[in-house]
Amino acid sequence: MSNEEKKVEATAVNETEAQNIHIRPPCPGGFHYTVQSGDTMYFIARRFGISLNDLIAANPQVRDPNLIYPGQVLCIPKMAPVPPGPCPGGFLYTVQPGDTMYTIAQKFNVSLDALIAANPQIKDPNLIYPGQVLCIPASAPVTCPNGFIYVVRPGDTLSGIASMFGTTVDQIMAANPHIKDPNLIYPGQRLCIPLIPTAMPRRHCFMMHPTHYCPGAMGMGMIDIEKRELLVVARDLPDPRHFGKDRVVLMVRYREMEEFKTVEMMPMAHGMMMCHHMMEGTMDKDPVFLIGAAVRFPFAFGPLFLGAIVPIFI
Repeated sequence: MSNEEKKVEATAVNETEAQNIHIRPPCPGGFHYTVQSGDTMYFIARRFGISLNDLIAANPQVRDPNLIYPGQVLCIPKMAPVPPGPCPGGFLYTVQPGDTMYTIAQKFNVSLDALIAANPQIKDPNLIYPGQVLCIPASAPVTCPNGFIYVVRPGDTLSGIASMFGTTVDQIMAANPHIKDPNLIYPGQRLCIPLIPTAMPRRHCFMMHPTHYCPGAMGMGMIDIEKRELLVVARDLPDPRHFGKDRVVLMVRYREMEEFKTVEMMPMAHGMMMCHHMMEGTMDKDPVFLIGAAVRFPFAFGPLFLGAIVPIFI
C-alpha cells in the first residue's frame, strides 16, 4: 500500500472516530454518560461500580477502550445492585441520578455518618450510582405532646395532610422542626399533627361544694377568660320558698374589694338550674361564686346552697 493510500485510510478512520463521539449508543436498562476531561474507561467503570469488561461490552462503538474523548457518550449498563445490610427501623431507597450520600442524608434528615454506617456495603461513600439501593436509617424519634403521630403514605403532601386534619402547613412545620423543606416528605416518615393550639384558650372548670342545707346538690361551672364568659349549672337545689325566699341566685365577686353581683338562676328540666353571665372589668386570682336562696325586694340572700372559690392564674 502506498503512502498516499495509507493517508486516505487514516483520514477515513479519524472521520469515523469523530462521528462515533456523538453517537448515543443503545442502553437498555442503563443510562448515558458524557465523558469528561480526564476520564478513562477504567475510572468511569470504578465510579459507577461496574466492571471494566461490562463497560466495554456495553459500548461497541468505542473501537479502542484506551481512546475516549470529552463529549463522547457512553452507555453505563445497569448492574445488579449490591443488597444493603439489615435496615431495622429504617427503609430502602434507590439512588437517583445526581444523588450523593450527602444530599440523600439531607433529604431524609439523617446525619451523613449515620447513613454511611447503615450501608457498610458502600466501600467509598463518594462513589454511588443510580439504581444502587441504600438503607436510610430511622431518624430521631418524633415527639408530639400536643397532638398525634401520623405516618406519611405514598402520594401524601404536606398541604394534603394539613387539609385532611383541619390544620395548616405552617402549623405542621412548627410542630416538626426537623422538616426543612415542606415539599420533601417521604412514605414512612412520622409527623406530629398538632391538635391543641400553642396558645391555649384560658378556660377554667370548677366544682361547687354543697352546704348542710342541701348535701345532695351538685354544681359546676366554666369561666372563659378570653370571652369573659361564665356558665354555671346546678341540680337538686332546695325550693327557696322553704326558706321564705322566692328565687335562687348566683352571687359573683371577681375582685376582693368589690360587692357581690347577683344573677338569677333559671330553671331547666329534671331539677336543673343554669346561669349565664358576662363578666365585667378585671379579675383577681380567686373569684368567689355562691348559689343560694334570695328575695328581690328588699334584697336578702340566704341560706347558701353551693359555693366555690376558684384559683385562677391570670
